[in-house]
Amino acid sequence: MGTRHRARTYRPETKASQSGIVPFFFATPGADKRVVTPTHPPHFMTMTRIPTFDHPILISAADIDDMGHVNNTVYLQWVQDAVVQYWQQVSPPAVRRGLLWVALQHNIIYRMPLFLGDKVAALVTATGTRGSRASFTTLFKRGDDLAVEVLSSWCCVDASTRRPRRIAEDIARIFLPLPSLHQGPEKPAVVRPI
Repeated sequence: MGTRHRARTYRPETKASQSGIVPFFFATPGADKRVVTPTHPPHFMTMTRIPTFDHPILISAADIDDMGHVNNTVYLQWVQDAVVQYWQQVSPPAVRRGLLWVALQHNIIYRMPLFLGDKVAALVTATGTRGSRASFTTLFKRGDDLAVEVLSSWCCVDASTRRPRRIAEDIARIFLPLPSLHQGPEKPAVVRPI
């Protein structure tokens, strides 16, 4: 009769940092490798500059709800405006005429309220593509403070047939440049509207 081994699993641990307690995971020898969540990229990982589009937001009195802050539904319109403006800013006119974008899903994480008179910027970053889908992260910031984070999934649609269209590599490269040959992380480039 063979020896029975108890399965080892990843255990969440914590480590102290200047900003408080930060969760991280570590592997026990022989553990299931599918659950690995590194706290930072390995030294051999190549990082590239991923452009971030800076879209200014003007808060109007119509955006304010009965609680005195920006209504939650307004963020959906702002995300739509910011991502579409990003596409219009960086895509070539011929490509822009042939493709449309349809929002599939938004996951909104509210961190702090925004009020009338606040200076707000929507920072849009493409985070990946797969088939006809693209994902974007939009951060709504008041100065250095992160107010809202929105994770969105969009579908690329052919403008004439209105059917989903695979995102070609040259289109994906507009938002997600190919990996560079140098080592180490870089700060994201910021694309500002003209």
